[in-house]
Amino acid sequence: MHRRIQKLGLATVAALWAMSNAGLAMAGADKTPATYAVRAKRIYTMADGETWFVDNGLMLVRDGKIAAIGADIDLPAYTKIIDLGEAVIAPGFVLANSTIVPPHSAPDSVGPQYRAIDGFDPYLNYDRVIAGGVTTAYLNPGNHRLVSGQGAVVKLGAEGDAAILRDDGDLVINLGERAFDPPSIQHWLVPP
Repeated sequence: MHRRIQKLGLATVAALWAMSNAGLAMAGADKTPATYAVRAKRIYTMADGETWFVDNGLMLVRDGKIAAIGADIDLPAYTKIIDLGEAVIAPGFVLANSTIVPPHSAPDSVGPQYRAIDGFDPYLNYDRVIAGGVTTAYLNPGNHRLVSGQGAVVKLGAEGDAAILRDDGDLVINLGERAFDPPSIQHWLVPP
């Protein structure tokens, strides 16, 4: 079972890589064509009300967006078809709790002003994370003290402002034991 999962994981990574600009360039394309199709042994769609996957399917991509998925879809004339053989294509994973940015580490117990997005570099190369199938990530401000700060959601394959899906995703409030650790700085409302 473990080998099957490992093989499936490698095939999925291969499929994601092949659909990336780097994969297309190494496959002989000078640049990503505006319209192309990808053939794979299995394509997971995760669509509601339908089967979650298509065996021996085609995925049509137009201008970087999936236009159609099916076992027998109509392709525009002269569409380049990339055959991935036994590979499996799956939707990009969302990393629900990442450590891509450093956590809030200020000495105050309450730090709602800390924004995880301020520690994110939208121009950094995240290809290793993307190669693992992750396309979107939640930036966790940490679990430091009572209020850690504001989380964010980013798209790892985009650059600049296009990479930031939500810069103020939530306010992290910790109710576990770490929230009760005494801070190194204390602000007295009334002098002792």
